[in-house]
Amino acid sequence: MLGATPIITKSTALYDVLSLIYGALVTPIFEEALFRGFVWTRLEKYGERFAYFSVTILFTLWHIGYIDTIIWRAGLFNSTASIPQIMFWKVVTGCIYGIALGAIRYKTKNTYSSMLLHAFMNTFGR
Repeated sequence: MLGATPIITKSTALYDVLSLIYGALVTPIFEEALFRGFVWTRLEKYGERFAYFSVTILFTLWHIGYIDTIIWRAGLFNSTASIPQIMFWKVVTGCIYGIALGAIRYKTKNTYSSMLLHAFMNTFGR
């Protein structure tokens, strides 16, 4: 199962474990610190709702940048994959994540809660 976590599949393969660590720790900390930390606080002077919507759009667009790993995974695991379709759903997923994570940031007024939610979603939603 491509993208399934070791928790669900009980896999101890190095790739799966490193993928889980990267997706559950590195990515959420980096992306949340960047978007709902740094960018959010810079845009908040224009209003909290403006920051929320702007960061959600930027976070959605950010997910287009994952094209290299998507092409690599598709070539490695599924040579018949439709790259445009995968990219479309990656952006849609990024938008949904951005809405949820932004709502948590908006409600709690801190980035740590969105980091925790992001880590949870990446761990169990892959």
